[in-house]
Amino acid sequence: MLLQASKFLGAGLATLGLIGAGIGIGNVFGSLII
Repeated sequence: MLLQASKFLGAGLATLGLIGAGIGIGNVFGSLII
């Protein structure tokens, strides 16, 4: 049960990290284009 919860939490954090990185990269390219 605990292992499943930690896997789910890890996947959620990884997803948030990827989304955050995508937003950060998008902001950088957006400022470069503008």
